[in-house]
Amino acid sequence: VLDFLASRRGLLDGVVLTGGEPLLQPDAADFLRKVRELGFAVKLDTNGCDPARLAEILNQGLVDYVAMDVKNAPARYAETVGIPGFNPAPVEESIRLLRKSTVDYEFRTTLVPELHRSSPPGWQGRPGTIFRTLWTPAI
Repeated sequence: VLDFLASRRGLLDGVVLTGGEPLLQPDAADFLRKVRELGFAVKLDTNGCDPARLAEILNQGLVDYVAMDVKNAPARYAETVGIPGFNPAPVEESIRLLRKSTVDYEFRTTLVPELHRSSPPGWQGRPGTIFRTLWTPAI
C-alpha cells in the first residue's frame, strides 16, 4: 500500500484509514506515521471504542481529521450495537479526547427509526441516512 501511495504523490491529497474498525490493527499508528511521511493528509474513521489508541494517534499528530460514529445515547448503546451489556464508557472517553484535541473532527450517527427516538426535520422515511452532526454529544 505504501509503495502505491508513494507512486501517487502529487495525484492524491490524502488518505482515509477506515474499516471495520481501523484501530483494531496493531500497527495503525505506524502505518499512519508512514503515510504522513509521504506527505499525505490523513483522516481517521473510528467507532471510538479504543480511546487509548485514539489518544496515541492524536498525541503524535498522525491525523488531520477524525470522523467518529456515535451509535446512540449511552442508555441505548448496547441495544444499538447489538451487544448486551456493552459499556459505552470508552466511546464517551473518545468523545472527550476529540473535544479537547486540536484536530478537526465530526460525530456521525446513522439514524434508525427503531433505535432513535427523535430525528431531524424531514428525516422520516429515509432510514440509513448518515447525518454529519453539528452537535457534540453531551458527555
